[in-house]
Amino acid sequence: MARKSYWIYSDKYLSHNYMLLRSIESELRISSITTLAGDGEETEILKNPIDIGTAKSLRYPPIVSDRIRVTIDHPLSDVLTIDQLVKIDVGLDNYETMGTYQSEIEVANFNKNLTVVYDIENTLDALFRLELHISVVDNYENIVYSSIIPISINDDGWMVEHGNSGSGIDLPYEPVEESMYILIDGSSVDNFEVEDKRVKFSMPEGYDCFVVYKPKFIEQGGLYEFSKDVSLTPSYGMVLRDDYCNKVEFSIILNSYNPDITSINHTPIIKSLGIMTSDK
Repeated sequence: MARKSYWIYSDKYLSHNYMLLRSIESELRISSITTLAGDGEETEILKNPIDIGTAKSLRYPPIVSDRIRVTIDHPLSDVLTIDQLVKIDVGLDNYETMGTYQSEIEVANFNKNLTVVYDIENTLDALFRLELHISVVDNYENIVYSSIIPISINDDGWMVEHGNSGSGIDLPYEPVEESMYILIDGSSVDNFEVEDKRVKFSMPEGYDCFVVYKPKFIEQGGLYEFSKDVSLTPSYGMVLRDDYCNKVEFSIILNSYNPDITSINHTPIIKSLGIMTSDK
């Protein structure tokens, strides 16, 4: 069977993360599909040969490119153009730019050290805001104390806060001001003021605003006293006050944001999310 590679060009660079293949000729097999990105590196979209039949769709991580190369096995590939063999559409799936997950209330045995554990794929430039809600309970089912603790699961401990109206946003932690950046509709804001845990700036009504920053305590080292009941390590491990406690009831609220930094939307995949406790 004859094999031929075809280049398909666009007049501009496009973001794409899916491809729809519809055969025009029967007995059509595609051996590979690659794309040439803006940095000149060729990236595989299809690694293993597939028989198209009537139609096939492919899904892959977002790519920005102006051309793709398609290798086709077909008896007539030497004499027909690619448009006579197969119709190919590429595009960028649109997703919600914000999503929320809230867990059920779960129970774990009490130990003074507590850590959020997680496995999330396809994060790319998504940012997460996680709140851990805990109630510490004694042997008699009395709640000893409760707390809501913002935890970072972003790279390097970055925190993010979201707003869409008003003159500022209150942060749960005092920020490293030099680390802070503010995004409104994908654009950076340079004019803002920081007073303790509040950042002041003008938020246009109805626009999503994101404040991204590093808390001071993760750079200072040592334990940070979040409250009289909870302290935090620089890696967001929690040390709980032990007052004849028996168990921890907890739930997790996770917000996912895509602030449109790269103009590419994608869906993070939460594979696991929970807590781990330890007495050491």
